[in-house]
Amino acid sequence: MGIEEYGHPRRRARRSASRRRWFSAPALAILLVLLLIAGSQLPASAISTDDRELLEMELQRTDAILEHVAESVQQNDNPRLHDLFAQALKIQKTAHRIFSHSGESIDSKTKLQVLELTRRARDLGLRVQREVRQDVTYEELARRLLEQSRALLERIDEHDEDIVDRRVRAVLSKARDQLGAAERQFADGNFEVAFRLADSTHTLLRNLVQAARGRVGRQRLQEELQRTDQLLERAHQRLEGSGGDEKLKQADRLQEQARQAFAAERNEQALRMTLQVRRLVRQLLGADQGVATHQDVQRARERFDARLEKIRRHGDLTPPAEKLVGKALQARQRAVEKDAKGDWDRALEQLRVGLDLLNRAARMLAADSQ
Repeated sequence: MGIEEYGHPRRRARRSASRRRWFSAPALAILLVLLLIAGSQLPASAISTDDRELLEMELQRTDAILEHVAESVQQNDNPRLHDLFAQALKIQKTAHRIFSHSGESIDSKTKLQVLELTRRARDLGLRVQREVRQDVTYEELARRLLEQSRALLERIDEHDEDIVDRRVRAVLSKARDQLGAAERQFADGNFEVAFRLADSTHTLLRNLVQAARGRVGRQRLQEELQRTDQLLERAHQRLEGSGGDEKLKQADRLQEQARQAFAAERNEQALRMTLQVRRLVRQLLGADQGVATHQDVQRARERFDARLEKIRRHGDLTPPAEKLVGKALQARQRAVEKDAKGDWDRALEQLRVGLDLLNRAARMLAADSQ
């Protein structure tokens, strides 16, 4: 988009170049202001040739600015900025046309009209330039927030079967809608709008994750505490008189603190402590003894089946996703066989492998659907 399209008279510019060099920039500016103040009071015959040259310089100054801005606009995908720049070009073209048709003796009214038009075009061009620079910043911010929000949503989806609260699901639905809208705005080049939508989405998801961390389900936590109690009981039976009494007492004390934290509704602290007790018991019993139970395997198998059902509701799977699901089903079958033999640790390990494969398939399907 060249400035040549404006049609300004280049030969006249060359003719006046020898005379323009006698004026310094500050002197020209002061003279132009004085002319503007007195212009409306002067008859048309009083407008000198120098006045016309100064006005021509104003037009050329705007041309130079618009030509510089054109390079930035061409590299920007924002349609609104392209429209604003087109308006600036149109206004400047009108100013050139009026100036060219005015002849050598331009009256004060026409001079002021041309000056007003070219300054409007210049101001609009400079505004577009500022927004282009700001748009680059919004583009980077929006891209970063979109990536973070999409990753956060995928992490939440991995635990979809555990989300039963309708209010939480409503927030997730809103977040998905906003994220989709933000991605569409970004694709259209509306980076500021995309940034604001992505920022709102990221805030929703972050608050949701923080709330979930601070509000572990009471029923699930109680089950975790009971599991640890059972493991402690097994450890006492197996290790009685074996020299591990002090460590068992330490585990008992820590489990009691977990119970107290649970009673005080410090759920996250209670869960952290009871899991620490479980790790301590695992060390005491040794790797060969194992600490998983048949109930652990059942719960893991339920999570696997719920995740599998969600993937199947997606419809036809892509070949790569189908392959991952097939491997996950093989891992589940191995888990069933280990469970039947009472090898619950290895059964649980196979189910974790299978669930990880399903989660990879789900992420792949989500990426393909975008």
